[in-house]
Amino acid sequence: MYHIASSLLVKTFHGHTDKITEISTSSDGLFFTSSSYDGNVRLWNFNHPKDESVRTYNVSKAKLMCMLLSNDDTFMVVGSADSTARVISVDSGSVTRSFRDHTGPVIGLQLSSDNTLLVTGSGDFVVMVWDIQAGEVIIKMSGLMAPVTCLAITSNDAFLTVACEDETVRVFSMVSSQELHELTGHEARVNALACSADDCQIFAATRGRVLCYDIHNGQLLEVLDCGSNAPVMSLKITLDNSFVVAACGDKIHLWNMNSVERTAAHLEKSTLTFIKLAPDERSSACGTNDGIVAFWDLDLCRCIWSTTPMKHGSVTTITFSPDSVYVFGGFEMGNITMWESANGVMIQTFNLHETQVRSICCFSDGTRVLSVDDAATMHIWNLYHNDEMNSIEVVATVYNIKGPLYLGSHDSVLIGHNPKNAKEMNIWSLSENRLAVKTKVYHNEEIVCYCANKNGAILVTGSMDQSLKIWQIDTGFLTQILVGHDDIVTCCCVSDDGKVVVSGGQDKHVYIWDVQTGAVKRSVTARAIILAVQITLDNSVIISADQDGWIEAWSSENSKMLSSFNTHRQISSLVTSSDASRILVKLNDTPQLPVLCLHNTPANMTIRQERRTKRIQSASSYASR
Repeated sequence: MYHIASSLLVKTFHGHTDKITEISTSSDGLFFTSSSYDGNVRLWNFNHPKDESVRTYNVSKAKLMCMLLSNDDTFMVVGSADSTARVISVDSGSVTRSFRDHTGPVIGLQLSSDNTLLVTGSGDFVVMVWDIQAGEVIIKMSGLMAPVTCLAITSNDAFLTVACEDETVRVFSMVSSQELHELTGHEARVNALACSADDCQIFAATRGRVLCYDIHNGQLLEVLDCGSNAPVMSLKITLDNSFVVAACGDKIHLWNMNSVERTAAHLEKSTLTFIKLAPDERSSACGTNDGIVAFWDLDLCRCIWSTTPMKHGSVTTITFSPDSVYVFGGFEMGNITMWESANGVMIQTFNLHETQVRSICCFSDGTRVLSVDDAATMHIWNLYHNDEMNSIEVVATVYNIKGPLYLGSHDSVLIGHNPKNAKEMNIWSLSENRLAVKTKVYHNEEIVCYCANKNGAILVTGSMDQSLKIWQIDTGFLTQILVGHDDIVTCCCVSDDGKVVVSGGQDKHVYIWDVQTGAVKRSVTARAIILAVQITLDNSVIISADQDGWIEAWSSENSKMLSSFNTHRQISSLVTSSDASRILVKLNDTPQLPVLCLHNTPANMTIRQERRTKRIQSASSYASR
């Protein structure tokens, strides 16, 4: 045992009679356990005056290959050369479970954060996930091409990384068991893996080096050199992510990760600028600042196609045709491009605007489109002019309309900002491609956010004046003023049935409002400023995103938190499907598009049941390239 700051040897422990294979420290830091080829596990007390173990567990006559303590220190799991993984009580020393389905030595072990699932990797080319209580295999990954050398699971139980003798390292989704990506850049077998405490990086130990990867997209971030050609056999990371400790040959190497300088090659230049969910909720599209548009199949959680960088500048807006067959992208230089969703074939580029396109909306008839630019100029155009697919006809041009725009489901109402007054918005009636101002909505200070329900009955506006207002779209009447936030209202949404409004603010509060009475039904307090809120179709679940990167799901019935996920980046916006089975997250300063899934909530179980056989229920993150 060494003192880290001084590198001095503090104590040497004696007792094993053969090679030591694993050391695991208790969560309270009072003791540790070790496994050995001698078939024993020994428990050592850090404060014991002697260098002897305080307890010995005679586990097996076979060599013990690996061992792991549960995070509550009540049991340990031991993998051995006799193809068995055993669960052993720390107090009694008795074997409470034995898992014998492997046909090769058990090389690696991992436990889920709640100690209910056990992951085993073996020399038989198989990784298994077990329900410890039931004693049954629930996932079997048998597609590997070589014996497993080591495993690592993130603390949020989302990702499992598997290294094999053939020098491959793969990242899998723990939910779907699907392979997400393969890590490259190492030149030898990986002997040890460790996940960072924030679940963002995976460290892989190989011959003389430790490589750091972004676990979400597989990008190589850093290479830590030991200055030796000996293999690194063990790897640990401190809980605060500050230090990486590696055993290489007869030396232990320690790196302060806070002092490691990131090279320019590791900085992401591309970033997402817009995300859009298709009307059928089975696909989505995203755009980047370097002009790339990518299309995603959300059933498969896979990028189907992406464009090469367009010459029209950054992607500023994206929309789908009502039948989800076509994708429209608006660009910084005023161009609009149309693609087929199924294959990414570009239909046509339309040069309609002179400044960047701010918003595109498709009419429900599928033949007309409206678009507005930064100069507050809006065009309404027929998509099929003279029955030609790549020909358009501008049928109306309107000025002094500022996006983003909302087009009602029956194409009879249009809502947008007043470009001359940030405190006002306009509701226009739309008939035969002609607009007439129906009414104005207003606040005492700038309107920051707005949302209308799908049937076009209710409009909600949020303002810097710390209030929200509810308006009837058909009459333009103000029906409620919602007061409760102690700071600027940053985001809002309204349920499809028009009964519930959800708002978030700089005061870190999320409020759930009753539309009919204007009263607060529920409220929750988050960790940081709220940047986005969404509500499921059945009004049962609220999704919020805050400035610290947390995405949290709340029950609208009792304000109980159902789930949380940290993106470790600032969030710009959220887009959710009606049952929250797909949550798309737009992050700042990155090209990654996280695609999350909310499991086991009351959110519209009917819809979820219909889609269950069609969708891979994964909770992961993907990069658009």
